Amino acid sequence: MDKEVKKCSTRFLHWDVSYKEAKHLCKYHRQPVFKGLAMAMNELGEVCIQFHVYSDSHDQMMTALQAFLRMTHNIGLPEVKIFFTVNPAGDKQFYMRMLPSLQYKDPQCMATSNIKNTVRTLIEEASVTKIGLDAEWNRSIDSRGMQIGVSKVQTIQIAYRNPENKILRLESLLGRNDSMHIFRANVSADLVKIAKDFHIDDMKNVDQKSRCNVHNLGVFACNRDVITDRGSSLQLIVKAVLNIILDKSLQCSDWGGELSNKQIQYAAIDAAVSLEVGEKLDKMPNLTRRLMSHELIPGQKVDLIPRHGSVACMATWAASATIVQSKKCRCPLGMVYGKRDTQR
Repeated sequence: MDKEVKKCSTRFLHWDVSYKEAKHLCKYHRQPVFKGLAMAMNELGEVCIQFHVYSDSHDQMMTALQAFLRMTHNIGLPEVKIFFTVNPAGDKQFYMRMLPSLQYKDPQCMATSNIKNTVRTLIEEASVTKIGLDAEWNRSIDSRGMQIGVSKVQTIQIAYRNPENKILRLESLLGRNDSMHIFRANVSADLVKIAKDFHIDDMKNVDQKSRCNVHNLGVFACNRDVITDRGSSLQLIVKAVLNIILDKSLQCSDWGGELSNKQIQYAAIDAAVSLEVGEKLDKMPNLTRRLMSHELIPGQKVDLIPRHGSVACMATWAASATIVQSKKCRCPLGMVYGKRDTQR
């Protein structure tokens, strides 16, 4: 019976500590002996771990987690893949160390055939419509610390919702696909360099800045009034949108040799946050877009800009309003819209 009860799913663990029950459980000199009740539940709501703690120290969790790992190994239960906690920043290192199965190694595609198959799969898979792109190359620095040259692209990273990142090495063929939205700070420059370094004529013959599916995160964020400088770095954009400080200390490291674990993590994070920022910004309204006539309906919220202002500069924004009535009319001759039907 006990063995059958233990055969519960353990791929997902939701960890929490309740402080209400413990203070009524046992007291010594009128002070509670225990501080909280630690509990871990799986994705089905079944309790997998439960014990009392007398402090918030991670040391209190070690014995219970070690016993849990022994039990799951002896019974043959699947390893924990996803772990939920109310304090990810403070708990991450401890639980990653205690539950090694939580550590995920980003796959590297190094063989030419593997690279081409990965890119082809990305293009053909209908569910992948948005990707985060990044590329790394070596930079030559003189004695004054000034950049005097760059190498060919050494590493290409593509992040998509699988959820995983692919780190593509050299000789990559990044196919042009206008149905797939690409996010990256200064992404058009990266695409131009990739096309030039790998002699991809199909990409060379296209103006990357004019592609409707290529989104420069600086312009994307500026159009949504998140930042004011369209040339902002990825680090500044990530801070403004996700409130995360992005580590760029490995940007000038050697990307031509075998990548270290830190380099792999750095490369994967850069691509992943580009996708995360792009997806979040995509849900925000584009404040510079002019509404089409079919969108001018009662209940629609709009921004008002004075005639002397600019839709590209939110400093000239005057007010917001809601359309309460809409009807077609014909503008008088000589006005901006001429004889074209419009609405007001």
